[in-house]
Amino acid sequence: MTREFVLTMDVGTSGLKLMLFDQQGKSLHRAMKRVSYTPITAPDGTCILDPDNLFNILIKSLDEFLAQVGPLARQIEAVGLCTFWHSIIGVGRNKRPVTPLLLWADSRSSGEAAELRARMEQKAYTVRTGCYLHSSYVPAKILWFCRHYPEEGLRVQTWMGFGEYVTLKLLGQVRCTYSMASGTGLLNQWNLQWDEEALNAIGLRHSQLPPLSDLVPFEPRWVSPHMPPPLRDALWFPAVGDGACSNVGCGALRKGSAALMLGTSAALRTLPPDPRTKAGSGLWRYLIDSNRPLIGGAQSNGGVVGEWLKKVLRLPEDWEEALLKAPPFFHRLTVLPFLLGERGPEWRDPLPGAVIGLSLSHSPLEITQAWMEAVCLRMKLIGDLIVDRIGKPEEVIGTGRALTQSRVWGQMMADALGLPITLSREPEASSRGVALLLLERLGVIRNISELPARLGRVIEPRLKYREAYDEALRRLRFLYRLVENHQTGKKEETVAGSFEKSGR
Repeated sequence: MTREFVLTMDVGTSGLKLMLFDQQGKSLHRAMKRVSYTPITAPDGTCILDPDNLFNILIKSLDEFLAQVGPLARQIEAVGLCTFWHSIIGVGRNKRPVTPLLLWADSRSSGEAAELRARMEQKAYTVRTGCYLHSSYVPAKILWFCRHYPEEGLRVQTWMGFGEYVTLKLLGQVRCTYSMASGTGLLNQWNLQWDEEALNAIGLRHSQLPPLSDLVPFEPRWVSPHMPPPLRDALWFPAVGDGACSNVGCGALRKGSAALMLGTSAALRTLPPDPRTKAGSGLWRYLIDSNRPLIGGAQSNGGVVGEWLKKVLRLPEDWEEALLKAPPFFHRLTVLPFLLGERGPEWRDPLPGAVIGLSLSHSPLEITQAWMEAVCLRMKLIGDLIVDRIGKPEEVIGTGRALTQSRVWGQMMADALGLPITLSREPEASSRGVALLLLERLGVIRNISELPARLGRVIEPRLKYREAYDEALRRLRFLYRLVENHQTGKKEETVAGSFEKSGR
């Protein structure tokens, strides 16, 4: 590097962050910009963003950020981007979007996902792609859009993620990293090519997808008038998956280390000791790059559940202190917290949320406690699969604003998993992860593990509540079966009688 800094752009589901990092992977605290926005949602499962509007927000934010840092902008060597997995835009020949940005939480393609499951062998597909035939992944979304909007579908020249759309608009170039491709459900992770069977199943040609590569910079060529002048001679890199960057940035890179992320969604991820490890039952496999896989599981409903509860129930300011003092499951409620549908570990599609046991006597705090505990129990299911597949983590590093800024979430997660959680002191793990990957590619560091992450306090599980969590998990599993049977039309005993037998 001939200049001092790398610039990172972290584009998430509900907000973006711009940061500067030095050659030691340290962020400049005075050089950060955060902007929030809200996806468009509807009861039919719609969850979208306007790609051009999001691009304009990003460019406006970049201009303001560069003005904020002043002369430091001239010391930016490289620009890196991370963004959400499992989302897609169809772009036409004029480089304009034909479709909205279909986000990972858009569940309108659940019917198409069921059709793909009937036509393809799920287990073999998961071994090849690390993904599932589910509405959260790209194959079902593309099939759904082309069926419901056939004229627009015919106008799509290239399907791409938002990160690829940014470089198309700014540089006139599109390249999809193996990291971003691994979250689509269209990449064969063993030959690092677009998966033939998946493409054939949805009628897609190779030419309709971007070329694949590892994280290498673009060739300097034409730049758009949208490009901020201080960045026109910087090295630009293609996008990386935000989940992969989170593991890198929080330091969950060594054998036996796992990252527990709680943002809008929630995920538990670990680097397997053997890079040839395949995704196990209920788990996925994504890539940091061509040589470093991640094994883990995720649920769509993480911190978004807490935010929804605060808004709907109008909780008092001291609600967290009150919940920390409350014994778990005293409310006797059982919840399936599926505000945004369900992903791992069962991958049923679609499955609605549910609450059983609610009465006039329940307070807003008890209802909040029940929903939050349910999110943590769902992470326990994922954690158990990781233990079975790879072994018990020696260290769990907690990251994500919902987890690091809430004592309640952290304590509940530790209690549910039955494991200590060490909180990351890196304020933005995904942004730092992008910076470290760029520094490695630029040759400033030999390996992303050379610059250890800062860690904070350790949250110990309260083992005295183990039995209460075990009973609650049994009840959650049973409610899941009842709702699943209702969806499929399978006959079941009366809810009251069966629920009593389950351990109440």
